[in-house]
Order: sequence, then C-alpha cells, then structure tokens
Amino acid sequence: MDERGSRCRTAARCDAAPQRRSLVLHQPQGRPSRSAVYIITGPAVDDLNYTATAWVKTRDAVEAGLRVRLKAAEGNWIDVEPTFDTLEGTNDWTKVNCRWRSYAGAARFILFLRVGVKGKAWFDDIQVHDDFESAAHASAFTSLHQDLAATLATARRWDHPFGAELARDAVARLAALDGQVAQYTAQLRSLNPGSDAPVELRVRRAQLTQTIRSALTGIRRLAGLGRAIDQSEHKDAKYIAGWASSAVHVFLRDCPIDWRTEMPGRILAVKGEVEATQLVLFPIKRDLDEVNVRVSSLASPAGHVLDETQISVSPVGFVKTTIVPLNRAVPLEHEYLGWWPDPLLGNFAFDVAAGDTQPVWIAVTVPRDQPADIYTGHVRIEPANATPQVVPLEVEIADVLLPDSNPWAFRNLISFHPHFARTFYGDRWTPAMQEKFFEFLLDRRVNVVSMYQNEAYETVENMKRFVARGQNTFLIHWYTQTAIVSETDAPGMRARLEAFYPVMKSMNLLDRAYVYGWDEIGDPGKMHGMYGELAHAANILKREYPGVSVLTAGTDDTYGTDSPLTNLPIAFCPNMKFDVGHARQAQAAGNQVWWYDVNWTIDQHLVRSRLIAWQTFKLGADGYLMWAINRWHKNDKPIGKKILTDWNPTLDGVCPNSSAMYVYPGKDGPITSLRLENFRDGIEDYELLVEARRRGILIDITDDLTRDLTQYTTDPAVLAEHRTRLIRALAGRSTQR
Repeated sequence: MDERGSRCRTAARCDAAPQRRSLVLHQPQGRPSRSAVYIITGPAVDDLNYTATAWVKTRDAVEAGLRVRLKAAEGNWIDVEPTFDTLEGTNDWTKVNCRWRSYAGAARFILFLRVGVKGKAWFDDIQVHDDFESAAHASAFTSLHQDLAATLATARRWDHPFGAELARDAVARLAALDGQVAQYTAQLRSLNPGSDAPVELRVRRAQLTQTIRSALTGIRRLAGLGRAIDQSEHKDAKYIAGWASSAVHVFLRDCPIDWRTEMPGRILAVKGEVEATQLVLFPIKRDLDEVNVRVSSLASPAGHVLDETQISVSPVGFVKTTIVPLNRAVPLEHEYLGWWPDPLLGNFAFDVAAGDTQPVWIAVTVPRDQPADIYTGHVRIEPANATPQVVPLEVEIADVLLPDSNPWAFRNLISFHPHFARTFYGDRWTPAMQEKFFEFLLDRRVNVVSMYQNEAYETVENMKRFVARGQNTFLIHWYTQTAIVSETDAPGMRARLEAFYPVMKSMNLLDRAYVYGWDEIGDPGKMHGMYGELAHAANILKREYPGVSVLTAGTDDTYGTDSPLTNLPIAFCPNMKFDVGHARQAQAAGNQVWWYDVNWTIDQHLVRSRLIAWQTFKLGADGYLMWAINRWHKNDKPIGKKILTDWNPTLDGVCPNSSAMYVYPGKDGPITSLRLENFRDGIEDYELLVEARRRGILIDITDDLTRDLTQYTTDPAVLAEHRTRLIRALAGRSTQR
C-alpha cells in the first residue's frame, strides 16, 4: 500500500497462501518519521505480554518494522515501551517482532506498520499472540488466590477492638471474591484441551487479579491503622493524630501508610532552609467536620523564638488516577488507581471522612540568622464536631547555614511554558500572575527557562534579575529536532546571541549560557545529517561566541568522546542513563554531561523526588533536565480549597500521571506539590553536599541510598540517616562564612 494503505497484489511471500496480498508502505523522502499505518487492533489485557510478528521486505528503508500504542477506555493514547526489530536498507522477506506489556487502564492495543524517514516496505502474515497460558501467569494467579485464602482466614480471627465492623465487612467481601475465583477456575478448566481461552476469560482473570490485590492491600491498611491506635496516647478519642515523613505518600484510603502516633513530631533543619513534616489525622468512627489546624510559635530553652509566621500549614489535596503509567525505568509505589496525594493547598477548614487518613503539610522556613537550638511548640487540631487536640512539635535547628550561593550549585532545566499558562488562564494570565510563578520558581532554586521556544520572557532585563537571585542556566536560543544550520550562517542564533552575549560576557556569566537543540535525534550513525547540523552550530559558538555551549538531549552515547561531536562546546544530556566512564572523559575534555528524565510521575515513591539531586551529586552529573514543569494540558479548572480536587492527572502528561507537571494552577497563583517540595528539599541538600566537598568533608553516599538513576531506596528513613550524618558533619566542622 502507499502511505494511505493500498494493497499490493503481486508482492506476497512465495510461501504465503496464493490469495494473500501483502501490504506495502511507502515513505517519501523527508516525510515526518512518526507517519505509520495501523493494521491490527485488539483488547489490551492487564499484565499480559504480547508478541506481534510480521514478514517484511524493504527497499532503501530506514527503521522499517512494527510499532504499538495503547488506548484507554476514554479514548486517549497511552505510551508503551515496546522492544522491536527494525530493518534498514534493502532486505528480502525477513521476520520481525514487536513485544510489549499491557497494564491497568489500557483498553486496546493498536499495531502499526512503520517506515522511518524514507523507503518502502512490504508487510505480510501479521500475527499477535499473548502469554495468557504461560506457567508463570498461572502460578502467579494461584499464589495470589492462596494469599487471598490466608488473608480471609486471618480476617475471620480479627480480635482488635478497632475495625471489628470493618473486618466483618472485609470478610464478607473476601469470601465473595474467593467464590468468584473458584467459579472462574472451574470455567477455565472446562475448556477443551489445547483450545485458546476466549477474550472474556482473559479479561476476567486480569479483573480478578486487580480486585484481589486491592482487597489484600485494604486489609494491610486496616491492620496498620489498628497498630497505630495501640500506640496512640488518644486511643479512646474519636480521632487520633500522628506524624509521617515529608518524603512519603499518606494515602487518603485503600492503601497502607507509613506513619507513627508517638509524639512529638520532629523536624531537623539548617539555617536558611525550608524543611517539613506531615501531620496525619485519622477519624476512627465518625467524620470530622471543618477541621482547623494551627501551629504555635516555637521556643527554645535559651529563650529563642521561631515565630509562627515562619511555619506554614497546608492540607494535602488529592488527584484521582485512572491509568497506570507504562514506563518502568523507575519503580512505581503502587499500581493503584484512585486518589493520590500531591497538591499542597492553602490552609482552610476541611472535612475528613471516618476511616480516611488526611495529611497536613507543616513546613518551617528557618531565618538565616536563627540561633541553633531545639525549639518546641504545638499544633492545635480543632474540628467543629469533636474535642480539640494539641500535639507537640519539635524543630531542631543545627548550627549550619545553607549556602546562599550565586550561581546556585544545582543546575536544572525544567521548562516553564507560558503557552500552557496562557491556554489555561486566558485573560487572567497577566504580567502580575506571571511574576507570581517566576518568584515561586526562583524561591525554590528552579531556573526560569524554556527549552522549546524562544520565549517572550527571555529578555536581558529578566536575565539580570534572575541572575541576582542565583539562576545558573539560560537558553539563549532554541533549535528544533530537524533544524538546518549552515556552518557559517545561523541568523536566528546570531541575533539572539548578539543581544545577550556582550552583556553576559561583561558580567562573567557565560558559564550559564546555552543554546538548546536537536532534542532526541537518535544514534549519530543513523542520523548523521542532524548531528552535522548540531556540529555546525557548535562550531559557530566555538569560533565566535566562546564560552557558550550547545545543550542537547541527542543520544550520543559516547558524550562526544568517540563521535562526530568530539572537541566541540556541547553539554550532553542522556535520557535516564549516565555512563560514568564516558562522562569523566567528556568532562576532562571540557564538556558538561547532564542527565534527562522523561517520567517523573505522582505514582512513583515520593522519596525519589528528593533523591534526584543526591543522584546527580553521586554520579557527578553537571545538571538535571525535565522537559516541562507546568504541562496543564486539557485541564481547565484551577486548584481550589477542595481536598478531592477536580484535576485529571491523566490529561496533563504525555506519560500519565502528571509527568512534566509539578506546579498546579491556582485561582490566584501557583499551588505547589509534594513532588516539587521534595525536589526543592533535595536541591537544598545538594547545596550542603557541595559545601561539605568544598570543606574537604568526606560524604559517602552509599548504594543503600542510591546506586544510580534508577536504583535507589524507597525508605525515607535511609535518606534521613544520610542527611543527618551530612548535617552533623557540617556542624562539627563549621567555619565562619
């Protein structure tokens, strides 16, 4: 067929059935490489692995083969990460494969025939198989059923005063579920030997698997809440309060939570930083109405005071997920579809339903001149329909000053796009509103910068203003993936550089200046032309604008040490990997090597957001890139004073849930998130790590904290231990700044 999908009557494989007609896809030179024709669609069953095969013949083709995407029941696309074969050049009939796994939330798969930037390919005998009948799947389902039976037996023996009624309800649900599994197993056994299970039974097993997992998770939550009551000083009260680390998700319902009811709540902070903890409220049998939470001023034994104005209270809001992300470069905390905590709301009186666990973010902003000491005070919890409680809070301020570095130590590029802001806010996107977001980012040492467009806010005046705050990265110009640049002529880049370069040179800021471009252009061996254009731009900078580098997320795996980009002013930014050996060679040659993250979602362990900076420090990467910070795509309602928000995290990220979205749009300005506040805390940790290195203090970031960018602890206690050790080392060898 041509690019519209016509059939070829003469090119079928010689061993194919005589009446079969193969399909031929023709890709004219220069057509966008994402063009493809879909050929097969079918139901996507959770947890199954699929293999598609086809026989392919090519003529002068680039990247010919099969590709796949998934669709949710709502119709939106879900990205999947398949493994696949590709054919290059001219080949006789060759069998190719495409393999992928389906996850919860996906409803259908769409199989595509694809040719890259040019060439022609014939496709024949296309088939799709799954591994439903594999021994591994059968064994996993049997094991899960056994866990269900054991949990049912335990629930029947429930003897805790808390949750007796809930346990009885759970027993009824588990017993009914056990019966459904037995019925399903009987249906499966009744099939004729050797016959395929119908789609309905494939889907049913996936549904039962998800339901059993949810039921087992719910029982673990119930047991954990019972233990928390046993530990509480207020076990006879209508509600209990406790504490959780700032680096954990406190789920509203359904999932277990990691918290403690022992008092007091504790925070360890240094001078000049923001540090937080989470208060957790759990109404045992009755709803709590209109709960007000307030924090007193804190005082030390020496009479020093940490004023209540330095302490913020933010009830945590929740967003509802309906799709499980498919990218597993980093682990998910749960494959849980439901309410996830993320937005930090302005303080207001809120309700908590019986059995729910509501977190409240309590953050202390420590003045730079605050005396080191241990400060104590209290948090007052005042529901409208229950007795108030007062719980103690303790803040230890160490004799360490957070460096007020300029430039900031941690280089980052997390693009702020006014396009998303203008689309969302419309006429409400005023210069004053934009300024609120700029100050919000700068307060968190996040650079105000965009990697996709030459934005109107990127002016010399703003550059000077942001430099005064410590901003360490500016993109002077931006190029697309397919930008054409001659070796001597680049008018757009030159015009931008002529405006910025003299000023930045005079202010000794060229180490903060970059030109961004040729994003994810692929292997230099296959995309030689585009790497040539990148090299042209870099050569212009080298000759005429020394000190400015090209920053690129192109996939040169050698980082310029063995490629067409050797000896050029380029900062390399590989995607979710960091080859330490090549990076050290590139850095020794004067190049920077950053790393690039494309999937940083709500449903990953929250501690990961704080560890990003620790990982960057340990590996010696020069910076961190995430492609957007405010992708508010298709959402149209601002976050308000509502615990269960209307925000749809499926819509705002290319990869759900909320990848590339870390600040929410509020009615009057930015609403921060758990992930961004943990990222901010990590940036402050990074400043302390750099300060320790400057003083010659050896800080060993061991593998139990993080091994690399994808292997790290999910236990916030391990991070707290490393951070405490860092702060104690700095306090023991403090010097007058």
